[in-house]
Amino acid sequence: MKAWNRNVKIGIAFLVGLVMIFFGVNFLKGVNIFKSQNTYISVFDNVNNLNVSSPILVNGFQVGLVNSITMMQNDSMDFAVEIRLDKGFRVKKGSKLEFSSDFLGSSSVSLQNNPYTTEFLSPGDTILGTRAVGLMDGVARVIPKTDSIMSRLDSVSIALQTIATNPSWITAVESMSKTMTQLESSSVSLRKVMSDL
Repeated sequence: MKAWNRNVKIGIAFLVGLVMIFFGVNFLKGVNIFKSQNTYISVFDNVNNLNVSSPILVNGFQVGLVNSITMMQNDSMDFAVEIRLDKGFRVKKGSKLEFSSDFLGSSSVSLQNNPYTTEFLSPGDTILGTRAVGLMDGVARVIPKTDSIMSRLDSVSIALQTIATNPSWITAVESMSKTMTQLESSSVSLRKVMSDL
């Protein structure tokens, strides 16, 4: 009887541990299993830095999470992003999901609810997905122009260095310096002569 009692305690402890792991993992993911949610799909061409459990925000307020990201089997290499939104939040037709990421690598998805309609999407419908132009996208566009400018500046620097180290150029500059000195002395003597008149 003691062995059976001990085995029951071990079994109960094991089940309690499994339940705690289940709730702990879901808590760390940000999933509330007691709250009912609606699922929607959105399609993106680039999901760089988008992660499962990334927040879905409406005007900065979290209304859901990214549930899964899967590659679609089509020629354009698109990605289907499944999102779960709080059951009380209704998505209007024509709304869009805007995915953005910052230079530190964190990402968020903003739901832009269409203010011009009163019709709502049904759970399971597709929401238009777009990618916001972020700081890193702007930097990526500027880098090629910067490289072009740097190569031109390098060419100008080399040309100036070639001119400055050319012996004939150095001789010409020294000659100009002597000429300027002579002009100054001539100017002084000319003033003296003019003042004597």
